[in-house]
Amino acid sequence: MKQRHSVRKFTDKSLSESIVNELSTQISLVNQMGDLSIELITNEPKAFGSMIRTFGRIKNCRNYLVVKGKNDDFLDWKAGLYGERIVLKAQELGLNSCWVAGGFKQVEGTFTVRTDERVVCYILLGYGENNGISHKTKSFDEVVRQVKYESAPLWFKRGIEAALLAPTAMNKQDFVFAIDADNEEIALVISNGSKYSTLDCGIAASHFELASENSVKLSK
Repeated sequence: MKQRHSVRKFTDKSLSESIVNELSTQISLVNQMGDLSIELITNEPKAFGSMIRTFGRIKNCRNYLVVKGKNDDFLDWKAGLYGERIVLKAQELGLNSCWVAGGFKQVEGTFTVRTDERVVCYILLGYGENNGISHKTKSFDEVVRQVKYESAPLWFKRGIEAALLAPTAMNKQDFVFAIDADNEEIALVISNGSKYSTLDCGIAASHFELASENSVKLSK
């Protein structure tokens, strides 16, 4: 998690068959866990290629994940919660990545979207020109309610430290974790309700769950 940073500029190096197979295995697992239909698109330069976006330039992107699923109230949450597991697997395999939401059209013939589905976002994948840079994060007490750092259980601290490494839109980290009096139930609260807050919360929750080995529920 600490090594993973957003990267939007990629080299020409293609994904090997073994890398694609490992990603495909992880995608199948994630789709089953989250009832999603995420697809991996490889060697396709038209959707992104090289372009300028408000968050920075995208260069030479030929591989990406289409993060989609049944259009219900929890789709954005599940997209972040389970999609980030693929991102972390990609990092483990030596790839770089970047979450991208909105503003892109489907290239004909690349993937399918059923009538009851919605595309939440895309995840760019490939070998980056560099490994990205880290960004300033909030403190424990800025993203936690009901407990202070000194009195929090160790597993909860580990979870928060991991959640603060999660990518969020414009690096705002607009989420708040809360824990009940028995230190058992953890809720993740959307703090401002912006367009991508639920997706961001899902990504942060993914980090928390993997690091703490405890589950999180969404509370709006």
